[in-house]
Amino acid sequence: MAGASLLRLLSIFFLFFLLTSGEESLESESQALLNLKSSLTNTTKSLSTWIDKSSPCDKKLPWRGVICKKDSVHALRLGNLGLNGTVNHTALSSLHGLRIVSFRHNALTGEIPDLSKLNGLKAIYINDNRFKGPIPDDFFKNLRHLKKLFISKNGFSGELPSSIGNLSSLMDLQISNNQFSGLIPNFKLPNLRYFNATNNLLDGKIPDSFKSFGKSSFIGNVGLCGAPLDSCKTVVAPPEKQSARPTVVAVILFLVTFVLVAGTMLIHKVRKKKKGFQDENLGNSSNAGNARGQQKGSWNPDSYKKGQTAKAGPMSELILMNQDKCAFGLADLMKASAEVLANGSLGSAYKAVMTNGMSVVVKRLRDMNQLPEDVFNLEMKKLGNLRHPNILSPIACHYRNEEKLVVLHYVDNGSLLHLLHGKKGGHHAALDYRTRLKIIRDISSGLEHLHRTFPDSEIPPHGNLKSSNILLGQNFNPLIVDYGYIPFISQTKASTFFFAYKSPEYVQYHHVSPKSDVYCLGVIILEVLTGKFPSQYVNNGKGGTDLVQWVTDSVGKNKEREILDPEIVSGRGPEEVKIMEKLLRLAVELVDPNPDNRPSITEVVAILEDIANDKIITAAAATANDGQVSPVRRDQDENHDLGIS
Repeated sequence: MAGASLLRLLSIFFLFFLLTSGEESLESESQALLNLKSSLTNTTKSLSTWIDKSSPCDKKLPWRGVICKKDSVHALRLGNLGLNGTVNHTALSSLHGLRIVSFRHNALTGEIPDLSKLNGLKAIYINDNRFKGPIPDDFFKNLRHLKKLFISKNGFSGELPSSIGNLSSLMDLQISNNQFSGLIPNFKLPNLRYFNATNNLLDGKIPDSFKSFGKSSFIGNVGLCGAPLDSCKTVVAPPEKQSARPTVVAVILFLVTFVLVAGTMLIHKVRKKKKGFQDENLGNSSNAGNARGQQKGSWNPDSYKKGQTAKAGPMSELILMNQDKCAFGLADLMKASAEVLANGSLGSAYKAVMTNGMSVVVKRLRDMNQLPEDVFNLEMKKLGNLRHPNILSPIACHYRNEEKLVVLHYVDNGSLLHLLHGKKGGHHAALDYRTRLKIIRDISSGLEHLHRTFPDSEIPPHGNLKSSNILLGQNFNPLIVDYGYIPFISQTKASTFFFAYKSPEYVQYHHVSPKSDVYCLGVIILEVLTGKFPSQYVNNGKGGTDLVQWVTDSVGKNKEREILDPEIVSGRGPEEVKIMEKLLRLAVELVDPNPDNRPSITEVVAILEDIANDKIITAAAATANDGQVSPVRRDQDENHDLGIS
């Protein structure tokens, strides 16, 4: 009896210890974050939710940019907040559970913050600030779990730290636009997939372990040589002293030859320029035509080449992403006949048919000026390398200061938006409920691939997912386009034009994450199932139906069948209608105002697979009596969403 009482007392004491230690831990993290805030300036608005005597992990009023897991701070996402000052690294070091730290696109100063005690870090984003000075050689010694290191566009100097060689898990290393000097060490980084060292002061031969990254990763370092750049020059011993007379004769002969050759080339260039000017202006006299493609002649009605001023420099080449499937150049696009397809917020789209019969879509995009040319090309190659049956990857791009070109394969059937809300033709009639279910599943599968390809992204990997950015191929196969553009444009433009920035978390807290893509997917599912045009797509708030509010209210009143598109309900049996109603309830979960309550994209794909196989296993099947969704599979997937798995 006495033993049982003692055991009960020990259990109570242990439980009390756990609770109090947890509260003390959260309190210490709260104080650490407040200390961090006090070291920064311009925080009055950007960090207004960081208040004393409140919890950074409060689900009702979370601190902006603070991501928690199990009441512990796991990620700091403080990019694009206009922050100034010097980072209090002592405060940061107190956040022992931190896995992601981001201060990108601010104006922070001083030396690189000491993060060496945070040995669980998996991603560091401090690019585009004003940090300067050398990085200690042993800085990365204990950060063996680091996967992403973004320190570009700062003032770091000196040699690259040798401790980078310890980062065996590193996948992405971005050190461009600094003042690093000396040799590139022959780091052995088996998992490195992306590397950019452009615009530094590096010199010497490029080590063998970095040869596979191509020229675009090294340009702007005049002292670098070796593959993939030009071969390193062999130093030749100076010849013995010779008579001055033969040397003078040789110099004169060289000068005469040079003048003759230069004159010939100049004449040829002038003639070619005249001919090129005539070619440029062919087909430029026609009017712009209507939005559905009446214009013929050049795909570029405003003379793309003519707009290239002397200040902008010579036109760069067209960068091909997949030369095995297609091979063409900028000249081929200039000669292509075309028609205008659409004019959007970021630019215009044209269907171009080249002389070899190949049809492509050329997108002329404005406002994509956030990245310099080398980084732009590198990031576009990442997007172009994606391979998935439900993703339409870009096949080529071209950089120009005023605007950028992105080239994709042409898809005949247009967008999901046009099919749902355009003229009710034969294609629309084929959109029965099984076809719509397949479209929903395939879009989700493509989106999951995007999220898995960029697992450590702190921003939505797509960022602008909506029905107009879903094209339909053969057999209504959906193809996701215009993904991954957030890094290319300013925060102001992104918040104005991109659909992820219409999510509740951005409207309330000016924060987006991969879960914002899940919200966008939820709106698409509601749109597909109801056949209604979402008012969420309209910038001025006029027009369309507020699908999120309407469907949420109807599901709460068990009126799912009443809001389904009559065209997919008519003639269907009760089991088929039941499947559609389950899809509606799933979509309501995806548009939950709290992103923490939304399932991950991996969970969404699994639930849709169950529904498609007529297994009535959905999020609602794991529902407790109070109607809240049980966190089935969610804990293991939150790590994936945050890039901290």
